[in-house]
Amino acid sequence: MKLCTIALGLLFPFALGAAEKEQKEDKDKAPKLRLQNPGMEGGEGVPLGWTGKFGDCIVTRDTAVFHAGKASLCVDRSTLSDNRNACAHQMVNIQPASKITLSGWVKTEGMGKVNFAAQFFDERFTTNDCFPVKTLEGTHDWQELEAEITVPENASKLAIALYVEGQGKAWLDDVKLKAEGIKVAVVKPGAEPKAPGAPAEVKKVPVTAVPGYFPDRPRAWKLFHESQVRRAEEGGFEVAFLGDSLTQGWTTTGREAWQKILVPLKSANFGLGGDTTGNLLWRLENGLLEDQDPAPKVVVLMVGLNNLWSGQNSSEEVVAGLRAVVEKLRSSVPSSQILVVGLLPVGAELTDINRQRATEFNVLAAQLEEWNNVSFLNPGVKFLRRDGKFLEGLFQADNIHLTAKGYDLFAKELTPAVMELLKPAEPAAEPVKVKQELGPVGR
Repeated sequence: MKLCTIALGLLFPFALGAAEKEQKEDKDKAPKLRLQNPGMEGGEGVPLGWTGKFGDCIVTRDTAVFHAGKASLCVDRSTLSDNRNACAHQMVNIQPASKITLSGWVKTEGMGKVNFAAQFFDERFTTNDCFPVKTLEGTHDWQELEAEITVPENASKLAIALYVEGQGKAWLDDVKLKAEGIKVAVVKPGAEPKAPGAPAEVKKVPVTAVPGYFPDRPRAWKLFHESQVRRAEEGGFEVAFLGDSLTQGWTTTGREAWQKILVPLKSANFGLGGDTTGNLLWRLENGLLEDQDPAPKVVVLMVGLNNLWSGQNSSEEVVAGLRAVVEKLRSSVPSSQILVVGLLPVGAELTDINRQRATEFNVLAAQLEEWNNVSFLNPGVKFLRRDGKFLEGLFQADNIHLTAKGYDLFAKELTPAVMELLKPAEPAAEPVKVKQELGPVGR
């Protein structure tokens, strides 16, 4: 086994954290490797999917120098005089395979040494085997570098890396990966999300798939979506939570309740702040839970308040959007039980217009229980006193989002319904229904 002459430990402290975010292929799924953005076409400062600089260097997505397409990955140490190593890489979870073939187009400039390499790690990063595809010194125009490599028996991670040692500069483009007996899925960046434009379009949004958009961070919404698609591809969960900021909040304010109560149910969180029914529909049509195998046993769905807020859409229109989301889920994960959760209370008073809209929404949303594999739960009444005011300490100052105490109550209300749906279905039995009285509601 040949080891790279470059510093073998260079990636280790950084790769561990990055790899935790990468996919862990579910053992029940057919073996598949996932190569993201091999042509460097997606991304802004750094190509999407390629980890930033390790060591002293500048890593960029170069739109002026490229082999094909519109951009390349550039690792630049040309302004440094030491002989240290630096690199950029993409980490891929790899199933056992006897051989892989790795290739890429590389261009070099300056006096440094450049290694295009495959670097293998075990699950805990205790082993580190590096195989150069080819080493170049000095200046070279674009050339395709390719090597067939035997995968170490204990390898579970592959870093496709471009190293620069000393004073030099290198570009990488058009990477290809083949694995003996294993399918390689090439994930190309999608179109940039755009904000729904004219006010006339607003009425269409509840039932129309449309990407989300944060005006102050135009790329952020799509990057969140892409990270959640990768998380879904990892598998290993039986309950999928879909929704807006209240669902995403399980990862922040509600983290303690999530870890203590919902993680033991093998839950995964796919909430994204600001999402409307149309945004969630777009995510389901663009990779989220797509071809999910195995499918989650239960999908917990709570969405719609961002459509209702300030009268953007009527309750009937938003429930039509919710219905479109449920229909998409029934198509993409037909074996999953879908738990539609009513909107929680919003607004400090019963007379608040958004509280009234949400109440109307819940009454209509409960009718989705007529469908097979769909149940409705309305936990909102548990958050209120008899006079309709909030129970103390459950909501933040905006009268919309939950506190940690609120999430703890929410988790305890959700858990019995989810556990009931997780039970194996009896032969010839009717789909499980989780019944709840209708009451005051919200987000």
